[in-house]
Amino acid sequence: MDKMSKVIEKRSSVRSSFTKLVKRVQALGEMTEDLNSLSELLELIETKEEILKKYDSDVEDFITDPEKFKVELKGSEEYDDKILSAKIKLKSKLKTFTEKTVQESHPSLNKSNVSENAASALKLPKIEILRFSGDSNFMEFFGCFDSAIGSNDSLSKIEKFQYLKSLLSPPSYNVVAGFELNEKNYDSCLELLKQRYGRTDFIINSYMSKLLNLEPIRNSSHVKSLRRLYDEIEVNIRNLKALNVTEGSYGHLLSPLLLKLLPRDSVLDFHRERSKDRNCEVSEIMTFLRNEVESREICESVMSNPKSSETKRTFSQNYQNGQTCQRNYLKPKNVSTASTLHTQVKSICIFCDSANCHDTVNCKVLDTEQKINKLKVERRCWNCFKKNHMSRFCKSGIVCKRCSSKFHHESVCRKNIKPINSTINASDRRTESESNSNNSSLVTNKNVDNISVSHNNVSAKNKAFLQTCSIYACSDKRSALTNAILDSASRKSFISAKLVKALNLKVIRFEELAIYAFGQTTAHKKRYPVVCLQLQSRHDSSKVYKLEALVIEIISNLSLNNPDLSTLRKLKEKNIQLADSFENEIPVDILVGSDSFWDIVYDEKIRVTDNIWLINSCFGRLLGGVGKGNNSDESCQNVYLVMDSSSILFDLSKFWEIERGIP
Repeated sequence: MDKMSKVIEKRSSVRSSFTKLVKRVQALGEMTEDLNSLSELLELIETKEEILKKYDSDVEDFITDPEKFKVELKGSEEYDDKILSAKIKLKSKLKTFTEKTVQESHPSLNKSNVSENAASALKLPKIEILRFSGDSNFMEFFGCFDSAIGSNDSLSKIEKFQYLKSLLSPPSYNVVAGFELNEKNYDSCLELLKQRYGRTDFIINSYMSKLLNLEPIRNSSHVKSLRRLYDEIEVNIRNLKALNVTEGSYGHLLSPLLLKLLPRDSVLDFHRERSKDRNCEVSEIMTFLRNEVESREICESVMSNPKSSETKRTFSQNYQNGQTCQRNYLKPKNVSTASTLHTQVKSICIFCDSANCHDTVNCKVLDTEQKINKLKVERRCWNCFKKNHMSRFCKSGIVCKRCSSKFHHESVCRKNIKPINSTINASDRRTESESNSNNSSLVTNKNVDNISVSHNNVSAKNKAFLQTCSIYACSDKRSALTNAILDSASRKSFISAKLVKALNLKVIRFEELAIYAFGQTTAHKKRYPVVCLQLQSRHDSSKVYKLEALVIEIISNLSLNNPDLSTLRKLKEKNIQLADSFENEIPVDILVGSDSFWDIVYDEKIRVTDNIWLINSCFGRLLGGVGKGNNSDESCQNVYLVMDSSSILFDLSKFWEIERGIP
């Protein structure tokens, strides 16, 4: 007997045995089998299937005649169909038998299955896992990753490894950058990340540093700042507690530091209420702070006027229509009870100091230049005439009726005034940015929707610090460290084409803008692509802001001014985290306009020197004001960007003119 005949004989024996197994499967409907018998039968069929496939392959290698080969294939396919049918029937029988056994032993599970099926019919929202960049939030990141991806049995380790690499950003991404995608490397990378960022001592030091570097609140009326302070302290204390760090190990050190963060009147109330028989504890301070914040929030909600927003709009509209009353913006916040008995209201002009003669906006005693000089001396806004803020931060919504500028009131508009000298003092340029708006109004007489004006840089010894920050610009898979300019005078946000290419950002839509260059009266219309990206703080990866920006070739060629070494040293001694790294090699590729400015910048500022302020933001402290720079001279450029959105109503009017026969 040759080799082929032996293989065929063995296959026939296996096929005969398999036929008997198939008959047993077909008889299952009439017989009652237990779970073990069904499992044993399924395993036998799968074993016979593997043996048959091996013998079929050996027989096919010996056949050279095409006709015999077709007959052999047909016979093999028939047995494959029988095997598949038997396996399906067995698995169905096993599933039914298992469910029946579970229901009989646990009847209470029937209701839970119904509720699970109903819940699965709901479409749950998409869960987003924040990217990890190597900070102290590793345990939080790893918990989210493990619950959503790591413990998901439907994913292979290679797929989990791909998800892990996509959720890491520098410097933590460098840990897994050189590993090949395979199951063994996935486990190795997890161990490396745990060894580097999951160390208990490293995480504890990070949480303690956050507690020690919190910024104090000086005014107890700032309820939002108090709430933010309480939340930050509570989060860090809970994280320490989760790491088995008890309050007794750091309470004596942290208690006086926490009291220094509170306003003076709150500290006085705390010591007045607490018991003098025991030492001050952190939990006692946190209980007091929580009650204080909740009480002030309730008081603020009860005492707030629901018509305040409506009053603000009415005031803005009346201001634009010329129906302005002086008491709207000179009314004191706190009025004594005795003064309310007097029905006569004193209206004092802030320019000429005359009482009950005329309103401030209608003052004719001083000319425009004298009014502007008085506003500068008294540090008043050029828009609403209130103190202690600049017109570019004014939220009154007032627009000049002469030049449509949002940075000054019409009573101090320079549009109809001839300049005495052609030379403009550098200090006037630096004090207010309104002159930029006045000059931009001379470019064109058309009504435009938006005027974006860059800051002036003139040849001067002092340096004007733009509000800049160093952040991570992130796409779905890439990230890059870049500088961003925060400009509330720009209505739109912009991003350079170079950064868009580096992050591989996709265009979500197009917007058409008409740009007027400086000194030109004709506009160049162009369609600009709009992309969406995320801005991530370099200090805290949990602080992420989503931004839509227009793509342009370059943001600015200006070299940003850096503060002098003494100022930086002073800020470093106070443990203040600046949003800008002040590294000249990092390019400026993003300009954040007013569409996102007030979501990023907080209404908090700290005076560093007479002319330098620190403004708080979600990315850190922004440096603003005028100070001494590292260089003796300053290169200067002035850029005007005027954007006009075309109106469809104006285009439709052309059709009406054609129908009426208007030439």
